[in-house]
Order: sequence, then structure tokens, then C-alpha cells
Amino acid sequence: MLQRSSPAIQHCRNRAAECEHLAELATTPETKSDYLRLAASWLKLGDNREFVERMDSFLGYIKEVREP
Repeated sequence: MLQRSSPAIQHCRNRAAECEHLAELATTPETKSDYLRLAASWLKLGDNREFVERMDSFLGYIKEVREP
């Protein structure tokens, strides 16, 4: 079942895309590298948030199944 991303996950992905765009516009290799590093961090944060949300959903399901 496909689920839409939460606003928090989408925010992280949007910030990563913004950093990638800024990296393309960077005028020095150092600045480009910094923006790409930031983009990777935003993507990792979004992945972590997605994992937490999936675990919360799973644990909620388990709780429902186990309760009489």
C-alpha cells in the first residue's frame, strides 16, 4: 500500500532539493560541496523521519492486534 509522505518528510525532501539547486549555482567548489553535504543531511533526516513514522504505525497496529 502506497502512502503519501507526511509534511515533515516532504519538508526535508524539499530542503534537500533546494540545497541541490543552490549547489548548482555555487561559484566555488567549497560552497558547492557544502550545499551537497547539506542536501545529503536533509535526505538522511527525511529517511529517518520516514522510518520513525513507519515504526509508529507498525507499533500501533501491533497494539490493536494484541488488545482484546
